Amino acid sequence: MHEPENDRLRLFVEWARSLRRDTRTVERGFENRVMARLKAEREGQLSWLIWLHRLVPVLAVLVITLAAWDVLQGPGYTQDLYGAITGSYEESWIFTPFNGD
Repeated sequence: MHEPENDRLRLFVEWARSLRRDTRTVERGFENRVMARLKAEREGQLSWLIWLHRLVPVLAVLVITLAAWDVLQGPGYTQDLYGAITGSYEESWIFTPFNGD
């Protein structure tokens, strides 16, 4: 019960599978196209990690400036919380709101 049309179709499919496809035109510049597409997709959006990476030098300068300002100001009054609690400093800045002064 072989039908000649089925045999012809089977032979055609086998012939098509045996052919080697010419993919040279598709392969040319593939990496460039992929990178261009990724760049275009990322162009509109910057992640918070990129912004954080860009802000690190600014934040470092801010911390150094505040530390230098604190050192140059010098201690005007005690800010030692442990010393204020254990040393019975009644005029300490921590107890002022509680004393009513």
